[in-house]
Amino acid sequence: MFDTFSQLKRHEPLSKHSWYGLGGPADFFAEAKKAEEVAPLIAEAKKNKLPYFILGGGSNTIFHDEGFRGLVIKMVSDKLDFQTVTNQPATHTGIIMADAGASTTQLVKESMDLGLTGLEGLYGLPGTVGGTIFGNAGAHGVEIGTFVENVTLLDRGGEVKVVDKGYMDFSYRHSRLHETGEVVLSVTLKLDIMDENDSHMTALREKAAAALNFRKEKQPVGKNNGSFFKNPKGDFAGRLIEAAGLKGYKIGGAYVSPKHANFFMNDGTAKVEDILNLMRYVQGSVKEGFGILLEPEVRIILPDGSIFHTK
Repeated sequence: MFDTFSQLKRHEPLSKHSWYGLGGPADFFAEAKKAEEVAPLIAEAKKNKLPYFILGGGSNTIFHDEGFRGLVIKMVSDKLDFQTVTNQPATHTGIIMADAGASTTQLVKESMDLGLTGLEGLYGLPGTVGGTIFGNAGAHGVEIGTFVENVTLLDRGGEVKVVDKGYMDFSYRHSRLHETGEVVLSVTLKLDIMDENDSHMTALREKAAAALNFRKEKQPVGKNNGSFFKNPKGDFAGRLIEAAGLKGYKIGGAYVSPKHANFFMNDGTAKVEDILNLMRYVQGSVKEGFGILLEPEVRIILPDGSIFHTK
């Protein structure tokens, strides 16, 4: 099994690939350095009737303490390709083609360095492009899906296809891929180009700096996965959790950050069950106090490959 795949590892600790530092070993683990390496790995997993999971930067994924009884493929293909397009007389747009394993922050930085505007609100966002597209990640009023031209996917049948933005059905922290199980191989984005002498260039860089400073000032440092819950419509999860008096609340080695209530922290001793118990307690308290059931933004992956259902 997987004898021809030189990059394959056995019993790889998934805690090494999670921002929480949690997760037991994967039976099989491989890093895909090129997009074309993904399909053969998945085909081999299917041949042997093993579950498989596609992992990006690990910023929005928690694996169970018991690990994963199948194949985890980590996307590390990180090519970024920038092309200038001037096919419309009054409009200059920049086309970016990014592999799924590319760093989202690196994508934003390089686009800004070339004077491309649109993504600056995402500067400092953790994770990789594939995961950012999968969850239509956003911050400071910016969502990645707004700028998508097309996405190259690997479907459940092992076929590669290119789809447009409409196919992705982007909404708040959601894309169609949650239902289809298709894998992001790469994405093409279209951004506006700012003239170096345009005053907007200064504003662009100031917005990026503000986004990064906001994260440094308002968000805690340590083992966490970023925002744990999605914001309910018209409100903020952090505000609701704080209003419920839960800042600093702790179960086992997991606790609600005293700095930002929508961050769950690992003090270095937490187990996944601590995170789950803390999640349930916070959900119950907010539901009781405000009638709102908070929905997690993170995905909790069980040993059989299924996703822990939180409702």
